[in-house]
Amino acid sequence: MTYLTHPMVDFLLARITERENEALEERDEGWPPGVLAACEADRNMIQWAMGIEELRDMGDEAAPLTPLGDTALRSMASVYADHPNFRDEWRQ
Repeated sequence: MTYLTHPMVDFLLARITERENEALEERDEGWPPGVLAACEADRNMIQWAMGIEELRDMGDEAAPLTPLGDTALRSMASVYADHPNFRDEWRQ
């Protein structure tokens, strides 16, 4: 399965974009200054997770044997478990 078109990745990126937009709109109304930095960190984590899983899918011997990337993505998605677009198969 390619993680570049993975529905869970699309879901996470949409939630991050929503948080960024809310932070930008509410910037002067007391949003914590770290929200945009946290969004960037989340995007970086998704890129890392996708890279790990792509290496595993390609059979790279240097890739971890455990599905670390998938586990990281599921953990990130679990924050949004009450969102209507969250899928049950993403639960840990």
